[in-house]
Amino acid sequence: MQRWLALALLLLTIQPAYAETWDEHNKNGLAALHDGNYAEAEKEFAACRRQAEKSGARYGNYATTLINQGLLYDKKNNAAEAEKDYKEALSIYEKSYGKDAIQVSNALNGLADVYRHQKFYSEAAPLYL
Repeated sequence: MQRWLALALLLLTIQPAYAETWDEHNKNGLAALHDGNYAEAEKEFAACRRQAEKSGARYGNYATTLINQGLLYDKKNNAAEAEKDYKEALSIYEKSYGKDAIQVSNALNGLADVYRHQKFYSEAAPLYL
């Protein structure tokens, strides 16, 4: 019996190197984004998205990934992709938490930043408010 318990404990502690979690990919993606390594950030956020999509939930990690990708695409001057990701996250947050939730304001702020960077000030201003 002790032998089986020891084996079970050993198996629980061994994790394959490829079995990184959403949290690890997200942390790595944010670090790469902060360092200006956009290719690595995009790779990590793509891994986040794949893992979040497998969960089936359209909130939480999935919406957070959309926000992070929106920021990445905004930094890469890809306004169309940034806007798409922020709008999808906004929709998810509004449905999940209501229009007054802090998550909604995060998505609105990111979307407003995209518009501001494109010099669409009249579209950005109401979102900031």
